[in-house]
Amino acid sequence: MTAHNNETQLEYCVNTTECSGCLACVEMCPDLFGWDDINEQVIIKKECADADEVAQAMAYCPNDCIESPD
Repeated sequence: MTAHNNETQLEYCVNTTECSGCLACVEMCPDLFGWDDINEQVIIKKECADADEVAQAMAYCPNDCIESPD
């Protein structure tokens, strides 16, 4: 974890093998996740994000595909 603007930042990724493409993460946190129409998979938009946002997305994912190595 690194500190940035007094907020805890986390690295995060999406396990695309387990991802069903439900787009819950894109709807919940559009600043962090997007959808690649060509490859039909979720993409991450930032290397790190606010820990609370990452935790919220992780909790909302029905397949537990959002992971954080921190």
